Amino acid sequence: MKMAEFRADLPALTGIRGVAAWFVVLFHVRIGASAQLPAWLIGIFAKGYLAVDLFFMLSGFVLWLNYSESLRSKGAASVPRFFGRRIARIWPLHAAILCATAAFALLLQLSGHGDPIHYPWSDLPLHLLLIQNWGFSNSLTWNDPAWSISCEFAARR
Repeated sequence: MKMAEFRADLPALTGIRGVAAWFVVLFHVRIGASAQLPAWLIGIFAKGYLAVDLFFMLSGFVLWLNYSESLRSKGAASVPRFFGRRIARIWPLHAAILCATAAFALLLQLSGHGDPIHYPWSDLPLHLLLIQNWGFSNSLTWNDPAWSISCEFAARR
């Protein structure tokens, strides 16, 4: 029997991936929220980096589950479709978050509270193209968590 015949919806994995993703988000949010939240909660959020490995492991399994049969049967001919689907799934949300972050940075700058170190306008095109962590800059800026997507695309080129 082919692998495709065994595939099933795995809502438990989706839930675990969702929880892991939220822990990663909260890890990145904790610095800006430290004045508004109790120290014990910030301490929990500070452990969110531990969820990155779990999220990557489960995501790799889900990718393998969905694309392994196609890669085995069609070989390299299936790669463009894979990339097209990955970009269509990831980039629109990334672009929306990046636009919201740029609007926020602009508001900060106009109010005199801007952080030119964390929001360097010259790096914005790198982030838009998801190549910000390909060695063109040496710090996490703009949409910090997107470093992982940038690295994922670098590993596949």
